[in-house]
Amino acid sequence: MIMITNQKIFPLLIALFLFSGNQLSAYDASPRCFTQLQRNFFRYSTISLALSFYGEIPQSQWSMVNRSLQKKNQMIPQLMREQAARMHSNPLENPFNREVAEDLFRQVLWNVFADVMIRYNVTKRVQIEGAFNFIYKKESKRIIDCLGPRKPWIKTTLIDPIQGD
Repeated sequence: MIMITNQKIFPLLIALFLFSGNQLSAYDASPRCFTQLQRNFFRYSTISLALSFYGEIPQSQWSMVNRSLQKKNQMIPQLMREQAARMHSNPLENPFNREVAEDLFRQVLWNVFADVMIRYNVTKRVQIEGAFNFIYKKESKRIIDCLGPRKPWIKTTLIDPIQGD
């Protein structure tokens, strides 16, 4: 028969409490819809419309641009996790920080979109910005439906991806 005393149980309980606390605070607390939004943000119809207004890309290449962005869509959740992990306070972990997460999302989307546009020889920043802002505005209802409205009084310290450094 093993005899367990209070002196042995107390340190064990503290260790279990500390271990479980670390586990609870280090998980992705973002809404499931947010991950889905990351995977399918760039939609064919919205991209094509933006390219018709802002791009120098011939219409014959729109499907290639769309395919490139569709492939990149699948990488966005991983890019989000990587960049969030480098932040002082990870906005995707518990507690989920809606404003910082959206700003990070916009920054990642901008980087992905600008990279694809440059690959297709669109080099004028004003055109890339115009097309990106158009797409983001068109998709903003989906962001609000998922994350809820922004709290305008909360300011984040992320660099505005459109304004630059």
